[in-house]
Amino acid sequence: MKKKKLTLTTFEKNTVLLFIIPIYLSIIGVAYVLLTQNDSNYLKYVMGNIPGRIFLVILNITILTGLLTMCIKWSEKEVNNLIKYYYYGLLIFAIFGVWQFFHFLIGIPYINIETRDFIHSVHGTGFFINNRLTSFANEPSFLAPLVIDLLIISFIVSKRPKIIMLISLFVLIFSYSGGGYLNLLIILPVFVLGYMKYKGYKFKRKHLGTIFLILIFLTIAVFNYYEQLLKLTSPVFGRLDSFFDINNHARMYMIVMSFIWSFDGGIVTALFGHGPSSYNYLELTQYLPNGTPVHPTSNNLFADTVYELGYVGFICYVVIFYRFIRESLKNIYDNQYFLISFILSVHLSVSSIYRADYMQPRFWIIVFIILMMLRIGRKRLQITK
Repeated sequence: MKKKKLTLTTFEKNTVLLFIIPIYLSIIGVAYVLLTQNDSNYLKYVMGNIPGRIFLVILNITILTGLLTMCIKWSEKEVNNLIKYYYYGLLIFAIFGVWQFFHFLIGIPYINIETRDFIHSVHGTGFFINNRLTSFANEPSFLAPLVIDLLIISFIVSKRPKIIMLISLFVLIFSYSGGGYLNLLIILPVFVLGYMKYKGYKFKRKHLGTIFLILIFLTIAVFNYYEQLLKLTSPVFGRLDSFFDINNHARMYMIVMSFIWSFDGGIVTALFGHGPSSYNYLELTQYLPNGTPVHPTSNNLFADTVYELGYVGFICYVVIFYRFIRESLKNIYDNQYFLISFILSVHLSVSSIYRADYMQPRFWIIVFIILMMLRIGRKRLQITK
């Protein structure tokens, strides 16, 4: 408001438009359902949830565009100093996660907060620790993307990123978050390949021998420490036997069914959705195979989006992630800022599979950091040319 004029690049403007247009188009779906169906539960959702969601949309977009405008002439150091605030917040989460680990392991006192730290959906005992790390978060799947944020951002702002990386990995491993493990398994090779591309490495035959030796070493380690590894990871991998059975796995059921429920109102709702935050309406009308109501979210951004904003919104949000990754990757040779934006873009895409938090601060902070990394990367590119 102080600047009175927004100063965004074309890429940034298109990103904002791709996000907000499907939300406002979804009002078509809302109007259609209200006119064609006499559903008191849907009216209850419209009156109770839409005003708050629209307010959050306006608030988040205002903050994002305001920050991008404010930082238009900032130096790399000034941008990094701003990012450090988020970094320190993440570091507090990680430190309390380590503290919580020793609380579970040897019983040292810990702050009295209620979180979903119990291990569930796995039969048997003898895990390394009998609880999952959550730190301040409500559950491990909320904590996992935060510690991976910390791991990546530490390479921008920390003088000792390797130490931060070890702390992040420690907390992530003992969070026993299946989504976090998947996230890490994707991010690590992406980081290695991105770094090799950034450094201009060319793959040669001699590298095959190195890779082969690493695989042999890992195979021997797995065989030698099989029982310990099984004990360590059983809270996650012990749940895989029922993960793809939608009748026994609530989250998978909601993800799959979202693409079917989106057609409940016909082609109009399939295209434009049932309205922002309308997954809360499903909680009133749909049930899991065990008879309990579905949750207010599938914890999957894409599944939530296809029901709430239709296939138009789903395509727009996929395009947002694609544009982030493409823009970073095509310039990754030039400087490290494109490398970091590439890794963060992939990370945000993957974490959105198990955390549907696109209206929460963390999502918008990462979007802002990605856009600033791209902006600084382009400035560096112009200077070198």
